Formats: sequence, C-alpha cells, structure tokens
Amino acid sequence: MINNADKRVNAAMQHSMQKGLGERIKNVRDQVGGTGKLMEATGISQSYLSRLMNGVIDNPGVKQLISIAAAGNVSVDYLVTGAGGDSERVDLVSDIENQQIFYFDRSVTARLGVDLKRCRGFINPGDSIDSYQSGDLLLVNTQLKNGDGIYLVDFGGGPAVRRLAWLPGGMVDVISDNYGSNKISVEDLNIIGRVIWAGIKQ
Repeated sequence: MINNADKRVNAAMQHSMQKGLGERIKNVRDQVGGTGKLMEATGISQSYLSRLMNGVIDNPGVKQLISIAAAGNVSVDYLVTGAGGDSERVDLVSDIENQQIFYFDRSVTARLGVDLKRCRGFINPGDSIDSYQSGDLLLVNTQLKNGDGIYLVDFGGGPAVRRLAWLPGGMVDVISDNYGSNKISVEDLNIIGRVIWAGIKQ
C-alpha cells in the first residue's frame, strides 16, 4: 500500500520529469525559430505545445513527442529523459509520404554530406535490384534526378527501385536487374530521387 509520503515522492518525481520535458521542448522551439515554426513543423496546436512546455500534461502523446523530436533533430529518448544530450543525437528523416520517421546515426549521415531536408527514407518493396533485398531501408536524395545510377521512380502504380541509364535523345533505359529493361522518354518517367545509401536487412 502506498502511503502519503510515497505519493508525495512520486508526485515530485513526476513533476520533475514533466518540467524537464517542458524545458527540452522549449529548446526545440528556440532551435526551430519559435512556437509558430514548431507548430508548423509538428502540426501540434499552440495550446497543447504550451501545456507541454509548462509541464502540465501528465501523459504526453507518443505521436506528438515523435513529431517534436523530429523537428528538433533529437531522439525521443533525449526529449523525454534528457539522456545523452548532443552526444547521442540522431538524424531523423521522413518517408516519401511524410507518414513514417526513420532514425539515422549521425555519423552515417555526416559522411554522406547531404541536405537531409531533401532526403526521404523508403523501405524497398521488392527484388528488382540485385544489391537490395525486400525490406532494406533506402535513403533517397530527392534533389538528384539525373545521371546513371539507382533511383526511386514511379510509373503510376507506386514507387519502385530501378537502375537508370541516360541515353541520347531524351531517353532513359529503365533497368530491373531481375526482370529486364525498358527504354522510355525522360518526360514519361516520374523520378522521385536517387538512392544514396542502403541499410541492408540481414
């Protein structure tokens, strides 16, 4: 049975955790340029953000915390507990539909030297390219849309990974390592971006 002293200790601990969370959310707010920018980046209302920052919400929503962490380019663990600080920060990248968040070790993305705001994560759905299995995580740079290489493209039936080779006369050879190739006009091909990194599923 919990006595009154235990209740007071638990309440104090809870208050301390909420206050710490609020302060770290304020840091994210300042980092992104103010409450308005944080609202825009997360889709969270001003009143809810205010209550979070003031430490008056007992059980913050996981979806909201993920959105705030993504906006501040920090881990959810850091946001909630303060563990690690800058030394354990990760880079977060959304998928091509802005529905799912992927966490990348900062040492990986630093080596790539790209603007991650222009990148999207994508789970490879098939085996059209020998190098990648179904389920591999791909990082796609949406700014890169020409030059021979492996790309994420959409023929109208959804995204697919293909090897592209540019040809004279505005044509592209769209190659599937396992299913053959097809030469089409660049104008008829929706190129989402170039695959610049792959996390191979074991």
